[in-house]
Amino acid sequence: MAAPQVAGATALVKSVNPSYNANQLKSTLKRVASVPDEYNKKYYGSGYLDTYSAVVE
Repeated sequence: MAAPQVAGATALVKSVNPSYNANQLKSTLKRVASVPDEYNKKYYGSGYLDTYSAVVE
């Protein structure tokens, strides 16, 4: 999760939820990420980041 788009998503989630700590931010981003069923999770980590879902959650 060290990609620039993840840093941007983290900043957006933090702006909506300023009381979140680092663990809560990470948990939120991982929870909304998805891996399509036909893909092997081994190669996709937590999956595709869904920034919108992370912000509105």
